[in-house]
Amino acid sequence: MNRSFLSFSLVAAMLTTSVSVTALADKEDNGAIIGAIVGGILGNQVGKGNGKKVATGLGIILGAVVGADIGKDLDNNDRRALEEAQRDSFRRPIGERTEWDGNSYGSRTGARGNFRTTREGYLRSNSRKVCREYESVIVTRQKTETKTGIACSSANGSWREVNTTEVVFNGRRRNGGNYRSGPVRPIEPSRPMPRPPVVVPTPNYGYGSLRGYCQDYDHSQFMIAKQFATSYNGPYLSQSEATRWALEYNREHRCGTITEFSSRFQALKSLATSYNGLYLRETEARVYAAEKAEYHTTADVAELVNTIAKLKSFVTAYNGLYKGQSDAGRIARNWTDRNNCENSSQIQMMWDQFNREYQFATSYNGLYLGQTEARNYALGKVSRMSRCSDLLR
Repeated sequence: MNRSFLSFSLVAAMLTTSVSVTALADKEDNGAIIGAIVGGILGNQVGKGNGKKVATGLGIILGAVVGADIGKDLDNNDRRALEEAQRDSFRRPIGERTEWDGNSYGSRTGARGNFRTTREGYLRSNSRKVCREYESVIVTRQKTETKTGIACSSANGSWREVNTTEVVFNGRRRNGGNYRSGPVRPIEPSRPMPRPPVVVPTPNYGYGSLRGYCQDYDHSQFMIAKQFATSYNGPYLSQSEATRWALEYNREHRCGTITEFSSRFQALKSLATSYNGLYLRETEARVYAAEKAEYHTTADVAELVNTIAKLKSFVTAYNGLYKGQSDAGRIARNWTDRNNCENSSQIQMMWDQFNREYQFATSYNGLYLGQTEARNYALGKVSRMSRCSDLLR
């Protein structure tokens, strides 16, 4: 028996010993991370049909929350539903449960579940990295699987799995649960631990949040914030207004975050004012950027650019909804304001299906409808592929 087969058997045994598993907790940390990394490989070995595709394509977070055994009961539509629920949950307040159902994405497996975050803290080695403990429940026709773990945000907006000992949590878990806390490192009397910036969870901010409090002893963040507040590419305030804005920023944001905030703001403002984006006036664009910059990372903005471009193309195209530019701009703005609508790749899938239904509805051998009737028919057929299909009408 060779070494690779032994490794595969060992990991498979670990993943199948229990249906309810804690993904990252104390002594089980290392095993959970290994399971997350090789989960796709195991799923490819044991999966059948669509199960092989979903298990192989999982990311590091999903690799930890989807076991190889239950992975073969899911298809790609279930995976997309779970990914969206996970992304939405990291943006939501702590303790709020995000439900998902693969049927809403076209799946027929019957898989569904929920995802929620239970505590927030920061990375022990870098107090600016926001971390969250999470709980994932997956229900299929054969079984129910519950897993928990911890993930920390990265500079590019993604989240990665970490060990319990790497994170300092701010307080007790929300919505119940008698979980053990991670080990506490004793404070040496001769070398007291430096107090990190305080991270204050709020009900309005989560994923990619910059919220907290900054002592700013050398006033460096204040001065950068005030300069940004007076710039044309920023809020464009007067000196007195900029002073108040900078003071408020320090009261509500962690130290060292103003550079990140300003880069988010400028990217969002550019998106809001561009013809291919939301095409707003400068004043409206600044309000839009200030609201979104609190929780949209630069990676989110890049995805927003692609999403808005794809959505407007679908809305204005002859083989799409065939609406005017003003309608396309209005729909795009509402689409981004809702925060849980589909991204560019999912819009493309919906557009492809819409086109097939439209061709069938207009063809002589099909329903042979007029163009307006055919578009309404096609839109009705693809409405279940989007949580925001009501905005397209």
